[in-house]
Amino acid sequence: MNMREIWIELQRAGVLVFRAASAFDGEAISAAFDEFVVAGEVREILIRLGCGYSPSRLRPEVYASRYPYSDVAAIRALLLQLVDAGLAEEGSHSSFSLTQKGIGEIQAWYERMALALSGPDLAGITRSEIEELIEADREIVAFLDSNRGYHGSPVLDHRLKAVLPDFSRPALWHHHFHTWTIQAAQEDEGEHVRIARDVDWIEWFVRRQLWFIDRRPWLARARTFERLAHYLESYAPIEDAEAACREAFDRLATRGEAEAHAEGLRLTPQGLTTCDGDELEIDTNLLARWPEWSHEKLTRLHEILDRLNARFEQIRAPNTEPQGGPT
Repeated sequence: MNMREIWIELQRAGVLVFRAASAFDGEAISAAFDEFVVAGEVREILIRLGCGYSPSRLRPEVYASRYPYSDVAAIRALLLQLVDAGLAEEGSHSSFSLTQKGIGEIQAWYERMALALSGPDLAGITRSEIEELIEADREIVAFLDSNRGYHGSPVLDHRLKAVLPDFSRPALWHHHFHTWTIQAAQEDEGEHVRIARDVDWIEWFVRRQLWFIDRRPWLARARTFERLAHYLESYAPIEDAEAACREAFDRLATRGEAEAHAEGLRLTPQGLTTCDGDELEIDTNLLARWPEWSHEKLTRLHEILDRLNARFEQIRAPNTEPQGGPT
């Protein structure tokens, strides 16, 4: 048993809790996203800003630095729509802040998500075991916060300053939130590796999405250009996401790293090997910032996660497509 195995199972549980809840009551998941006062791109940027950035200092340039394929003017235009809806206000130096109404929208969404994700019966997995898991999550996040690594943690920093859910009553929903907080730190490590490899951002995005299909199927969301474009657009505005994804895929295919099959887009063995190396480096750098746990604690966590993930898989089968999207 090692930390990387635990991290893989933690990620898996963070995604499968969402997908199991979607299979159990897809309408509740859809409603969690549909009950905002804004929709479409404006809703997407409100969620990402509310969950991933300080609500008092939202700058288009900072957001665009995380999604460099995007356009600062396009992001600003979406923020101005939030202003028109009363969810944000513009301050000095082209900065924005969420209003109490905007913060309330995020907090209400957290409550809807908590309710939707609490629906499935965990069949013998106790509340105390869930609390053990959440406590481990908190410990990881605390270590990541205190040990920033030699190149810093800008994405994690933003996530920790965002509108946070109520942690006073631990619930399974919190594991979903904590997993994506840990993945914010993983995103920082990934960006460091991407820059070192000199890989275009969208090419990196496409390759990683296709890598999930073979190596992390519970994270797989896209096998077609249409689906790749859908998820790319959910991060930030882009003029023609599908064309951008096709161009990135073509570059990967030219290097022998990707190919199209009847069932959809896939990485070739060469592409998988290249991505395996990158993902191993990312995880190694991330896990170097984790707490050092005893063999007994690792074994205990793995035992809980193994049963939890088996239950999630049982609930979601045969439905494997989420209704909505993770935070």
